[in-house]
Amino acid sequence: MNPENPISITPQDFALALPWAEATARSCHAGGRPLTEAERATATRVGVHHPERIHLMEESVPLPREGRLRELAQGLGLGGSALGLTLGYALWLARPLAGPQDRLLAHECRHVHQAEVAGGLAPFLATYLGEIHEFGYLDAPLEVDARAWETTNP
Repeated sequence: MNPENPISITPQDFALALPWAEATARSCHAGGRPLTEAERATATRVGVHHPERIHLMEESVPLPREGRLRELAQGLGLGGSALGLTLGYALWLARPLAGPQDRLLAHECRHVHQAEVAGGLAPFLATYLGEIHEFGYLDAPLEVDARAWETTNP
């Protein structure tokens, strides 16, 4: 466990997190917008295989309302100051995009790619939460990878 994250994640916590993540992703697909052509180009650049499946909400990042789940999100640094959240093909950006090459868009789309590679939301979420728990948010390998793609143009 990372000393910066003195919170312990149990299998029961993951069992709470997954249904919330799936329901929250469905709400984005129902109320969000598809990416523009230029935004899809950014998603493709960072490795997304199906950018046409992505929906985007440009509003504050949702947090769980439940006590334990909310406590976990905040304890792992995923709280109210988050600028973005990716749940499979569902993206939230807490600020308006600065354009189709926006760094935050690239970062969150890289998380979409990671979820595709992992095999979907559930395996991605398990890995992501485990890494944040073990390494801390800034040093979690999936976060390091996403930051590297913010400005990379292979």
